[in-house]
Amino acid sequence: MNKLKTILVTVVITILFVLVGYLVSRQIPKPLGNTPNGSVAISGSSSLVTLPSHASLQIFASSTCVSRLISHASTSIRFTTEDSATNPSGTNGHFHQGTTSVSYDSGIYGCGLWRAYNPSGTQVTFTISEYLGFR
Repeated sequence: MNKLKTILVTVVITILFVLVGYLVSRQIPKPLGNTPNGSVAISGSSSLVTLPSHASLQIFASSTCVSRLISHASTSIRFTTEDSATNPSGTNGHFHQGTTSVSYDSGIYGCGLWRAYNPSGTQVTFTISEYLGFR
């Protein structure tokens, strides 16, 4: 009888640990619009953006992308990768080097609302692309 009680208690404790582990893992926050890294996009769209000097602009607003691409900005820009009350500025936000193309994977950067800021004294022109759906 003692051996049966020991086995029963061990099984109950194991089930409780598994249940607690599952419940804790469900509480870990994930970036908005997160897709598995390395996903293949089904469709996409691109736009040419002209951003005046020292101005801020919303550049993305969807929440279901695989990745976003910012291409060939004529000068460096800054942008935020999450929806927050803080707009990008000359010292705040992610720095994107001018004349480069960078793909921002939603598994790392999320896929919420993004805003861009032009810190230079001249207008900046760049291409933005958003790739949607994945398989």
